Amino acid sequence: MQSGKELGFWMCTALVVGNTIGIGIYVLPASLAPYGFNAMIGWGITIVGMTVLARVFARLAREFPAADGPYAYIEATSGRVAAFISIWCYWISIWITNAAIAIGVVGYLGKVVPGLDAVPGSAQALALLWLFIGVNLLGVNSSATPRELRLAVWKRISTDLRPRHFDKLVTRTIGFDELPDAFSDYLEGRVMGRTVVRIS
Repeated sequence: MQSGKELGFWMCTALVVGNTIGIGIYVLPASLAPYGFNAMIGWGITIVGMTVLARVFARLAREFPAADGPYAYIEATSGRVAAFISIWCYWISIWITNAAIAIGVVGYLGKVVPGLDAVPGSAQALALLWLFIGVNLLGVNSSATPRELRLAVWKRISTDLRPRHFDKLVTRTIGFDELPDAFSDYLEGRVMGRTVVRIS
């Protein structure tokens, strides 16, 4: 492998974090808000489960240092048939995950970029999927663009391509005691964008 194409520590970390977080962290708060404090309990259980899962994979990596991932772990402990079925099911789950991510992103784009409501959601989702397929075909290092080019792109986005409602992303700042009323405003669709909550 050429040194110019190698993935460094931080890029690998970013890939793992991105795959772990996915779209759920952005769409779940709105889904769990009606359940009140029970949602916090659910998040706590999820954190414990993810920590246990991370420790299991760390132990497997120590026990099987030559293995290259879950397929090899399952094959070494349960055989090739079990490994094939497990990875096949994982492959199918990736299809479902891609669809969920596309739906979540399209839902957010409709609120941030005006005019996208006129484009069918299915067309937006397909365009996003093919965009990321293109990034994969070019190679993950295509994201390691030189700083000057990134600055030029961000400057263009902040001027010529700036969405008309960009300033409405952060709509208000409220105190902690105003939080219950803010929840009802969001649930009834009276507020768009983000609300900053002052804790002190």
